[in-house]
Amino acid sequence: MIVKETLRDKLYLSIEASQGEKKFYIPDPDEIVEYTENGYPVSDPYYSRLKTFFVEELDMDLDEVEEYMPVIWNRVSMGNPLADIMEMLDGQGIVFPSEKAMRKFVSLMTDINNHTRMLSNRGWTPNEMLRQMPTAPGGRKPTIVPMSSEAARMLGEAADELKKRGFGVDLDNHADEITTMSMPDGISGKTVVGKKKVYPNDPCPCGSGKKYKKCCGRKN
Repeated sequence: MIVKETLRDKLYLSIEASQGEKKFYIPDPDEIVEYTENGYPVSDPYYSRLKTFFVEELDMDLDEVEEYMPVIWNRVSMGNPLADIMEMLDGQGIVFPSEKAMRKFVSLMTDINNHTRMLSNRGWTPNEMLRQMPTAPGGRKPTIVPMSSEAARMLGEAADELKKRGFGVDLDNHADEITTMSMPDGISGKTVVGKKKVYPNDPCPCGSGKKYKKCCGRKN
């Protein structure tokens, strides 16, 4: 629960816009106590697995891990991307010992993201929101289309599971393919031309600082 007046620059307006007309999730008393006393859902098995990962794979002290868990939960529940959490850990000097450990962490965070109660969902988890989606004519589930590169990445990882549940996944529907140029060997070297997918909510490649859909994407 947030008192609107405490939010700067009428932030609640953008929060309400993201929530749309969703119904509010109503937690039970035990759930409220758990969040109040611990700052994150300690009984959630996905957060327990992440905590075990930090202790066993990264050799972190349990007390130190307990300090990070509420921070991670807060950022995930606010809809922050995985890159934000990775940057936070990197800033604290937390290093993954191998690529295998990194991949395991990403997999754990994907599960956590799908099972965390989100502010933008009015307390529902992404998985619960999927189950609430209406069935299309003919008994089919709707097709899910990403609006950003980060969402496309996460959908790509979850595509097999979503298809098992009857959902369609279209990673290209809202993406524009643009030409990129880089000079990996410096200004005197060769120019490498490539292709890149840009989604409506990605930062515009032109460097304006605006979202692609509100900048160069409007021309398409």
